[in-house]
Amino acid sequence: MAPEPQVRAWDGLAVAISPDRALLGPEAARMLVAALDFYLRREASVRHSPQARHVRDVLALVGSPTRIGHADVRSEDESASSSAWITTADVAEQLGCSRRHASRLVTAEVFGQALRRKGRWLVRRDEVTAYVAMRNERTA
Repeated sequence: MAPEPQVRAWDGLAVAISPDRALLGPEAARMLVAALDFYLRREASVRHSPQARHVRDVLALVGSPTRIGHADVRSEDESASSSAWITTADVAEQLGCSRRHASRLVTAEVFGQALRRKGRWLVRRDEVTAYVAMRNERTA
């Protein structure tokens, strides 16, 4: 039988408060979001799981920097005009594929949640970069 985890003092990252509960800080939440995103990109069987998306969204909320202002006001990072977002044409260029194929990947949410602004699909640049790196790693 596995030993029970020890309750430790809060170190700013994470702490077990009981055998089935833990508290996470923003840095730990960001690490788990990255790991969960990687897992969701690779595992088609759970990619569209509402439970997995819910856990990811909660972790992303905990890991996000504190925002000042109203919840209905988008931050610059969430704005479609931000350089953090790219179009399907940019995706096609990075992947070396057709725009049509890039559009299929974007609408299938291979790169995470996509935004539709002014008739164009937008995805986060870092998600595409991570996908390209993962693809290159597998072929190497």
